[in-house]
Amino acid sequence: MGLNTEVKGDPDSLTATCGWLRGQAEHADTTGDEIHGVRGDSEAGWHEQAGGSFRAVLDQAGKIVDNLAGSLTDTCGALETHADDLRTVRTQMQRARDVATEGGLAIKGYEIQEPGPAPATPEVLPADRPATPQQKQDRAAAAQAAAAFEKKAQA
Repeated sequence: MGLNTEVKGDPDSLTATCGWLRGQAEHADTTGDEIHGVRGDSEAGWHEQAGGSFRAVLDQAGKIVDNLAGSLTDTCGALETHADDLRTVRTQMQRARDVATEGGLAIKGYEIQEPGPAPATPEVLPADRPATPQQKQDRAAAAQAAAAFEKKAQA
């Protein structure tokens, strides 16, 4: 089983959503300012109990809108952080695929394939007589296969 390096998620859509949320937060801030302004203006001309009740309702509405603006801004910040994290992880996974490719491992889609089974250990050349050309060639090929496998295993 290979190593899956796929990172799902669309950081650009998160960034776009954040931009929209930021605009909504600005609208909410403007609305909150208007509510607080109307509340303040009402003090000069409306002194009866109804005026006090009106201001109490606007106080609550202003707090709700201010909280909404803050929540929208906080959500935008969280989305930006997540988008940045996704971009970072995608870069790291691409680097992992590059290292694997440089090490000789196969990549299928986003999956880094395993190096496969280790090759047989190269046979020791005879010590009591000269090795034949075929034995030397077989040992060199086995040593080369072992080195190639080690490079893949290290990747």
